[in-house]
Amino acid sequence: ESLIATGFLRMGPWEQTGMSVFKETRQFWLDDVTDSVGQTFLAHPMQCAKCHDHKFDPVPTRDYYRMMAIFSTTQFAEHKVTFLENENLNHFESSHDLVMKKINGYEKQRSALEQKM
Repeated sequence: ESLIATGFLRMGPWEQTGMSVFKETRQFWLDDVTDSVGQTFLAHPMQCAKCHDHKFDPVPTRDYYRMMAIFSTTQFAEHKVTFLENENLNHFESSHDLVMKKINGYEKQRSALEQKM
């Protein structure tokens, strides 16, 4: 369960590429994780608390950044994972051929329906 929980925090559209600035990408990730945790476990969106306090909002700005500080120590590691010799390769070609047959069949049906119109 702990792997699933940490996977929840790691998954998302955040990746470091040559086109992005590391500090900006990391800040976007921290904002997203803080808001996701707030929505998931507190049932309360956290985006407003990032910038300002509301009179009746239960989460002030200082608590938002306190929560963000919990995640700010996270360091990502990139691990290259190679396929095993028999993993995901044994039936790849036959599965690909089956999928292509189905796609071709659907395209023929679509063409026939378009001609009827």
